[in-house]
Formats: sequence, C-alpha cells, structure tokens
Amino acid sequence: MTFVPLAGRRALALLATVVLALTAAACGAAQPPAATVDGVEISREDLLADLEAEVIASRRAGPDEAGSNPFIDPRGAGRDTYSAAITASKLGDRIIHALIGQELEQRGIEVTDADLEAARGQLCTDPATGQPAAGGACPNLDGYPAPYRDFVIELTARSGALQRAVAASDPDREASARDLYDDLAAEEPEQLEQVCFRPALVPDAAAADQLRAAVAEGQDFATVAAAIPNGQVAPEEQCELASALLTELADAEEGELVGPLDTQQGLFMVLIGERQVAPFEAVAEQLLNQVDQQNQATVREELAGSFADADITVDPRYGRWDADAAQVRPPRGPEDGEGPDAGNGAGGGGRGGEEASEPGAPTPTTAP
Repeated sequence: MTFVPLAGRRALALLATVVLALTAAACGAAQPPAATVDGVEISREDLLADLEAEVIASRRAGPDEAGSNPFIDPRGAGRDTYSAAITASKLGDRIIHALIGQELEQRGIEVTDADLEAARGQLCTDPATGQPAAGGACPNLDGYPAPYRDFVIELTARSGALQRAVAASDPDREASARDLYDDLAAEEPEQLEQVCFRPALVPDAAAADQLRAAVAEGQDFATVAAAIPNGQVAPEEQCELASALLTELADAEEGELVGPLDTQQGLFMVLIGERQVAPFEAVAEQLLNQVDQQNQATVREELAGSFADADITVDPRYGRWDADAAQVRPPRGPEDGEGPDAGNGAGGGGRGGEEASEPGAPTPTTAP
C-alpha cells in the first residue's frame, strides 16, 4: 500500500459515476463529524470544502484545446449533490493525512521546510514537459483555493517525511547492501554477471565488413576502427550488467565481434571483452536502492498493522472505512441493504460506490 497522495491535475480528481447528497444547510444542531481517527474528528465542513475546491478548480480551468477539462467536476446530477466515489476519496485523503500525522508524532518526526519544498516540487510539474514549472508556478494546484493547496502539499510532505524516516531506519545501508551482494554472488551470480566491451562507430556496412576482416586476420580492433574514415572508437573498454545490454551483446562470447548493430546513433561494431561477476562498486547504487525498498516494505507492513489497529469511524452517508485497503468505500444504495438513509438527512445514489448502474442519477435528499 502507498501513502503518497494523488498527484497531478488528472489524478487529483477521480471519475464520478454515483451521486451522494451533501447539503450545506444548517439546521441549528451540531453536525456530526464526517469521520473520526482515534477520537480526532474530521469535520464535515472540511470534507465539503475539499469537494468545493474541486468545483472551483474545474470552473477556473475550463475546457482545453481538445474541449475537455483536466479537472473533474465532482458535483452530481441533483441539486446539492456530489459524486459518492469522489466524496469517499476526499474523505480517505483526510483520514490518511491524520493517520500519517499520528505515526510521525509517535516516531518523533517533524515535517520540515525541506519536506514541504520537496512536496511542492513533486506536485508542481509542468504537464507538458514533466519538469518543474517555471517561475514558481504550479499548474497542478494553482486552480485550487489556497487552503486545499496547502492541505495537498502537507499531505505529500507528511508522506515524504515518513519515507525519510524509512531511509534512516537502517543505520548502515552500505553494510546491508554488501550483505545482499555477497548473497547474490554466492547463490545467484548470474544476476551480477557483467560484460565488458568496446564499441566502434562505422559509417556503413562496407566499413563494418572491412573491420571484421581485419580483426579476423589478427589486427588490433581499436587501431583499425580508428583508421576508418568517418569512424570512431571508444577510448577504452566499458562494462555493464548483462541484464542491461542488448541481447546480441549479453549473449556474446569473450573475444567475439558483434555487429553491425543499427542504432539511432548509427552503425556499431562491438568487441566483447571479459565476462565476470561485477564488483560491488559497479552495482552499489542498485543494491542500495534495493535495500531501501526492502526497508520500505518492512515499514509499510508495520504501518499497515498500525493503520488497521486505528479506531476509525466514518459517517455511513459517506461510506465505510476499509482497513485492508486503507480507503473509504462509497456507500451502496438502499436496494443493496446498505448505505445512507435519506430519512436521516443523507442521500445515496447508484447501485455501488465502485460500479454504478445508473451514472449520474440524482437521489432525493433532506437537509441534515
């Protein structure tokens, strides 16, 4: 399971099919919370504000050149209604926000300015280039009201802080990586097999044949390749894991001349050198990443247990908490024997939160 919030304009809003009545009318009585997390309330007002933020972003964006809106309007077909699926998703984000906050507090971890800056950088990419937007702009979030932008950035930052804690949970990552290397070298050395080779760029097939014939006669590969007009040879041999190479190179024998290989850079002839188990230094980065992934998996298991043990209640008009999936499941209609009761001040719509039989069908609602 992952606790990184939905990022990007298209990911910040989910497709809607079922409608759920949510009215903002005040009836003189205190409104029950939308959910509670270990006694901490998530207010109905915050949930409604998150949904309205999606409405505002959708209105501000308008249709693009293709005539579609990158933001999904969460409103339902009926008056004062919202999609059940989007409502459940937004409430789930609030619950995860609270759960991660509690976990950070128990671990004594604070969200730093660096975490917030990293979160903003993660979220504020230019959709056209995938690179950070220029001039401090944030196309994915600029259309939202400031409170909702701040919430999304903080949720992402909390996730980042937790990931930072995971990375720090192994005091000696390099020693763990070396242990992993030793295990692979002893039990699965093929995963560490490295092929050394020296490539030469040749202008055409005739030059490739000339080089092959010269090498077959015992002439030096690099000397002949360097003398070919418009040719080029690598200054020295390079080594890569066999798993990362083209099949023609990965399967070649030592001393074999492979090619010509037709690539975007041109035709290449490649002389295969030694095949060996890669030294630790050559694969250290990959092994360190694998150690981090293993540590993250361990922490995720711990978090799953912690989240499953949390006392979480959800107002049934908005759905139910699924501890195994760590998400709010939308309510089902009364005909399924489960879901909100319009007589209690809530509305329900469609047949199910995940697969609706009547997309967009409004349901009568009464003000709570």
